[in-house]
Amino acid sequence: MKLTLTALILAVGLLRADIVRNEIATKGDWTIASFTENGKPAGAEMLRTFPSKHEVHLRLRLAKDGSVQLDAMNSELGLGDAKTQPTELRVDHLDAKPLWSGNGTAVEDADGLGWLRINLDKGGDGEVTESVLKAMMEGGKTLNLAIGIGKNATKWKFDLTGTKAAYNAMWDANQKATDDAEHKDKNSAGAGADALASGLVEHEYARPGDWAVHYYTKGPKKLASASMIRFFDNTSTLRMSIDATHFHLDVAGDWKAIETAAGKKGKAVPVSIVLSELDDGNGLSENANLIDDEGDKWLRISQPLDEPGGLQDLIRNGKRMQIIFSKNAKWSFDLKGSLAAWQKVDECLKKFGPITK
Repeated sequence: MKLTLTALILAVGLLRADIVRNEIATKGDWTIASFTENGKPAGAEMLRTFPSKHEVHLRLRLAKDGSVQLDAMNSELGLGDAKTQPTELRVDHLDAKPLWSGNGTAVEDADGLGWLRINLDKGGDGEVTESVLKAMMEGGKTLNLAIGIGKNATKWKFDLTGTKAAYNAMWDANQKATDDAEHKDKNSAGAGADALASGLVEHEYARPGDWAVHYYTKGPKKLASASMIRFFDNTSTLRMSIDATHFHLDVAGDWKAIETAAGKKGKAVPVSIVLSELDDGNGLSENANLIDDEGDKWLRISQPLDEPGGLQDLIRNGKRMQIIFSKNAKWSFDLKGSLAAWQKVDECLKKFGPITK
């Protein structure tokens, strides 16, 4: 008796509920996503769903331990009910020697969707990850899986169009998440004791794209604030947060630029904020202040939440923000993905709010 893969799968490789999947890009027909586990990077994946009245999907994953997993699913073609299945993998040529041979394993995601998983570095022929990936990415047109033994084997076929661009995007996303986490850990070293002393406890809520959304509690389940933060490759950082009374815009970058600001007095720095690619002379004049937040140096602009036409609303709809100190000194921040991050902040406030003083 044969069953569909979705029907036969048991919770062998369950994707645990504490692992969060964040879609970050599309490349052709592929969707790129990264994973976090308890707020830490836990890998990335590229996923393609094929047009069909049946469920047909192909997925390649970079696991957090560096291994590569190939997951396939085709609900139209039945499989036996064993948890493992003898499997052979070929690219393009059906009669060629298999690039990978071994046992595929039935796994199930937390949402109940079942897959046949191949751990590419654990095949019968030893370390084969590189040869399989090269064949798939460098001009490979179709991926062919033979599942079972001999002429009774079930055969699945998948189009490989766009795999190279998708794989590069997945690799970059995984590397960036790792780099951002290391940057965050480096910048926040020693801050834990300060946060504990202040009575604030930090919690990660979500990682939409290049942003990380956090919330802070004080005392038993009392929400104190929520924030969204993004680290940039040039070591500059942008953070926006909301507490009980104010919206705070915190920025960090090349601190030498601040010294060129006319009218700077001590920690007070007058700036102009331009929410466009070009400085058209119509920037917002704001008074910023240098602050030390648990050991981290920031330039902060604060506005009361009840102030009409606030900076927060303007930034929500912006694509780029420039902090201008003088004609030749400015900080520039890409706001790509910030709207999705704001939606997560709003969701967090609704879930854990209201904020208490």
